[in-house]
Amino acid sequence: MNKTPPEQTPPTLKAIAAGLEITPRRVSQLKSAGMDCSSIEAAKSWRKAQSSTGEISADQLRAERHRLLRAQAVKVEIENAKVRSELIPASDAYCGGMALGHATKTAFLALLNHLPPRLTGLDEIGIFKILKEEFYRIMDDMHGGRFFDSPELAALIEDFHTARPEPWAAPNKTTNKAKR
Repeated sequence: MNKTPPEQTPPTLKAIAAGLEITPRRVSQLKSAGMDCSSIEAAKSWRKAQSSTGEISADQLRAERHRLLRAQAVKVEIENAKVRSELIPASDAYCGGMALGHATKTAFLALLNHLPPRLTGLDEIGIFKILKEEFYRIMDDMHGGRFFDSPELAALIEDFHTARPEPWAAPNKTTNKAKR
C-alpha cells in the first residue's frame, strides 16, 4: 500500500521564463551559464545570488544600454532645439528679461515728465486719447528696438495707426461711479 510519490518533472524553459519575466532564449543562455532550472524558485535564487556577487548580468547591461540610448536621444533633441532657436540659454533669457524690464521702466518713468503739461485742462476723452497715444508710442519704440518683435504686436500697432479716434472707449463718469 505504500506508494512512492510521483517524481516531479522540472518546469519547462517557457514556464521558467514566465516566472522570471524573461524570454525562453535568455533562460537557455542562463542555464548554460549554470542557472539551476529544477524549479522556478531555484532559478530565481540563482539569479539573485548572481546579482549580489557584484557581477553585472546581461539583463542589467541591456537595461543600462537602453537608459544610455534614451539619454543620448534626449541630448540630441535638445541640441536640435537649440539649432532651431527653440531653446536659448537661461542666462540669455535672464539678460533679455532684465533689458526689457529696464526699457519698460525707463519709458513709463519718462511719462511722469512730459504727460502732466499735455493733460492739463483736458476732459476724460482727451486724457484717454493722450494716454492711448503715449502707450502705443512706447510699444512702437520697443518694437523698433526688437523687444517685442512679434506679428501680434505689429498687427496691434498697425491697427492703432489706421484706427479712427474712439471717444466711446474712454472711461465714463457714470460707469465709474456706478462700479464704486
